[in-house]
Amino acid sequence: MDLEAWNDTSVVRLVYQSYVPIRVDADRRSDIADRYLAGGWPTTAVLEPGGQMLGAQAVIGRDALVQMLTQLRDLYAKNRTDVERRSAESARRVARTWENEAPVAPTMELDDWIDRNVSALRDAEDREHGGIVGKPKTPQFETVRFLVAASASRKDTALRGLALRVLDAALRLEDSTWGGFFRMAGEEDWKRPRTEKLLDVNARALGALVSAVDAGGGTRYRDAARRTEAYAATWLWSPRGGWYGSQDADVPRKDGTLLAGEVYYSLQDQTRRKQGLPMVDSSLYADANARMAAVILRGTQGRLALSRVAEWIARGAGTPDRPGGGGAGVPRSVRRHQGAAPSRAR
Repeated sequence: MDLEAWNDTSVVRLVYQSYVPIRVDADRRSDIADRYLAGGWPTTAVLEPGGQMLGAQAVIGRDALVQMLTQLRDLYAKNRTDVERRSAESARRVARTWENEAPVAPTMELDDWIDRNVSALRDAEDREHGGIVGKPKTPQFETVRFLVAASASRKDTALRGLALRVLDAALRLEDSTWGGFFRMAGEEDWKRPRTEKLLDVNARALGALVSAVDAGGGTRYRDAARRTEAYAATWLWSPRGGWYGSQDADVPRKDGTLLAGEVYYSLQDQTRRKQGLPMVDSSLYADANARMAAVILRGTQGRLALSRVAEWIARGAGTPDRPGGGGAGVPRSVRRHQGAAPSRAR
């Protein structure tokens, strides 16, 4: 969106004339992300002065963004009193829910819960393009792990097959040159990838791949697991220990413009490096690091032959002298300082 929408002069003019723009790092302010997230990053949310949301959209193009901002601006200008009254009522309703006792969770047998979810996933399979129906296409790594576990507990090979088909579709988001998974694709057919690489996404990807290997999925998934962990070890590993939060989608040029990730990541290694390297957010997030470490331990126990970083984690020894995966690690010049927001936050 930075390239396609927020750099457009008409969008900039509209925002600064009619709104107070605030950019929020979704990782650092998870409370704000939980409240205003509209199905994915980046989310553009329009709020009234009291903080109630008037509208929101994730991954929106320039024309649609201008239309949304114009319509919401006009709606608020023409109906300000009514909008603020409704917003206040909504806030009071939310406050009252906190005054009441927590609702009792509905009782459901575990088998019934599994049946319901399995049935929903079977119905939602995209038999034309792979994965789960709808767009944008997000990799369903946790779905894969659920289906593999359900298949094992029920000895149902059809569920295993569904799990592997969902995982096969997600493999289209893997960077074939450096490894690692992009966050999502803009279209139903997995085209127009959003090329930022998040540690959390890659930790979940590695978890799904390890589950597929454990389920007898074969060398394809074993090799993809090794590539994914090697990517994280090469590009996201911190000399202090731990993995950085993300790598940018786009690459800054010397003239101050950005080279779009969709173009950059279609290039081969040496051509990419001549264009520059994507910035890496040097924030260290506990949840994503814990998820990656846990799945690496699983993979090491399964003899996946992962990188030196994985060996260090398995041994509980001191930090390795350099990252694994065959790379030279992340040059300091492409690490974004911790005060800057990663490209997924809006």
